[in-house]
Formats: sequence, structure tokens, C-alpha cells
Amino acid sequence: MPSRDAESYDGIRPISVKRETLGSFIAKVIYFFRRNVRFVLAWRLDLVMTLLGVGTTTVMWGLLATMVGGGAQSYLNRYGYGGNYFSFLIIGLIANDYLWIPMQRLYSYLQSHWGTGWLDFMLITPSNPLSVLLGPQAYSFVLVSVQATIQVLVGYFVFQLRFDPNANLFALVIIIPMSMIAAIGWGLMSASTFTLINAKGGSNPVLWFLTTFTPLLSGVYYTPEILPNWVEPLGLILPHTYVIKGLRKALLSGASLADLTPEITGLAALSLIILPLGYMIFRWSIDKGRRDGTIMPW
Repeated sequence: MPSRDAESYDGIRPISVKRETLGSFIAKVIYFFRRNVRFVLAWRLDLVMTLLGVGTTTVMWGLLATMVGGGAQSYLNRYGYGGNYFSFLIIGLIANDYLWIPMQRLYSYLQSHWGTGWLDFMLITPSNPLSVLLGPQAYSFVLVSVQATIQVLVGYFVFQLRFDPNANLFALVIIIPMSMIAAIGWGLMSASTFTLINAKGGSNPVLWFLTTFTPLLSGVYYTPEILPNWVEPLGLILPHTYVIKGLRKALLSGASLADLTPEITGLAALSLIILPLGYMIFRWSIDKGRRDGTIMPW
């Protein structure tokens, strides 16, 4: 019979890490996912209310699309997005939800655990700080996937959500992973402000910029082509711009990979810049926090 010391408080065996490796990172992802599932099962009502809220919100978006869809149809046809505004809108909303997981929650995870002793403990282990930030997000991706399924089902059966019969599903395999790379880069830059500029109050300039300008510039709710010429280039530094446009063209117009070259190329270039930059700034912020103690409240 295993001793109490051999197990964690929730019955999941803790991870012994002597040196951070790919295997230990995967083990942490699994550990955090199992832990979060146990929390959810302990408070099932919260999960039920969350999913009911997703269905209700989808109905609201569907009614809005019914009201304004006629006026939007000419723009959608002009820019190659098909003529169904609800289908256009739901793709933007789902893509936005996925991208916001790494872009916003890396910082919020630091902020919510500051002062609990969790950061102090993790910094004296061999674990890479990056792995203990990304690991807990595995459950978030699963939850968003369940929410996206509900949105698609409600849209299909209630609001005539339809994709092109020749929809390029293979494009999703290329675009979505690339989008996560760029989003993680932005998320690391946001998390780095926690110690670099002592942004511990729940907001920071990077997150403010993303929250303020992503809906405006990336075309979540409307085609970015209608933006003024002087403002449209600002959207090129956001992964949403490439991801949402590429997914819409692939799913609503059946665009081939060749047709999606501008979006794939732009997303690849952005990822190659943003991820190394974000990682470098994040490591700098952790080193600074360790030196001057600003990452700990004591």
C-alpha cells in the first residue's frame, strides 16, 4: 500500500523532475489536465451552466446574424467568404476563443497564483517556468473544443450554419498549429510584464493592446477588407487576422492551399518573429524576478 507521501492530495501521483525534458513536460500536461478534470467533476453545476451559456450565446449571435445578414451578404460575396453571415461569424468567434487561451491565460495564471506560494515552489524545482504555465492550459483547449462543438451544432440545426461542400479541411491541420505558435509568443510577452514592469493588478499594456485592437483589426465580426487603408496594416501583427481569414476561405469557399498562400506565409513569418521574441522576453522577466524578488510577494 503506497504511503501518503507517495501521492498528491487528490490521488494523482506527483511528477518527479530532475531535469526538464519533453517527457517531463508531457507528464505535467497530463497531470494538470487530470487535476482540472477532477475539479470540474467536483463542481458539475459550474460546467453545466458554462455550456448552457455557450448555447444561449450562440442563439443570440444567430439572431443577430439573421437581422444583419442581408446587408452583409454583398460584402461576403465580394471578398470570397460565401453569403452566409452566421457561418462567417461563428468561424471568427471560435478561432478567437482558441487563440485567446495562450494569449491571455498565461498572464492570468501567473496573476491568480501570485501570493499563494505556487510560484515560489515552482521556481525552486528543475521545471522550466514555461512548462508550468502551458501545462494547465490543456484543459482549456478541451473545454473550448466542447464549446465549439455546441456552437456548430446549434448553428447547424437552428440557424442554417453551412460550410462549402468542397471545404478544405486539411487547411485546418496547417493553420491552427501555426496560429498557436504565434499566439503563445504574444502570451509570453503579456506574461513577462508581470515582473518586468510589475503589472500584477490583472492588466498590462500587451494584454490591453490585444483586447482593444483584436476585435477591431482582425475581422472577428466583419471582413477586415472594409477597414481604412491606413489602419488595415496594423492587423498584420495579430495572428487572428491570418487565421480567421484563412479558415473562412477554406471552409466557406473551399480555397486550396495555393489560394491560402498569403495567409499561411504571413502566419509563418509572424510566428518566426513573435515566438522567439516572446520567449526571450519571458526568460528575461523570470530572471529579473528571481534576482530582485518581484516575482514573489514575500
